[in-house]
Amino acid sequence: MYRNGENLTSVVISNPTFPSFINRSEHPLSLRFSWDTTNLLRFTQWKMNGAGMNVLGIEPGNCYVEGRKKERERGSLVMLEPGESRTYHLKLEIF
Repeated sequence: MYRNGENLTSVVISNPTFPSFINRSEHPLSLRFSWDTTNLLRFTQWKMNGAGMNVLGIEPGNCYVEGRKKERERGSLVMLEPGESRTYHLKLEIF
């Protein structure tokens, strides 16, 4: 994970031997996921390792993952008023 000078943070995930189910071969695959840290301040990464199948979750967010009760206790619960809106900028690159 890295940050540039414009409050943009990115995470890059690379797999040099990503399986192709079309022709049963392997090819390199990389993903870059970027977001604005001025409104998505938190970052959660989770993994599920299974037999023959692994999953990685990359989740920028405006809260932690413990639920609204914990956010209220912390004083960090983000609420939108009726009619209020927010815009989030996310970018996904595949290369």
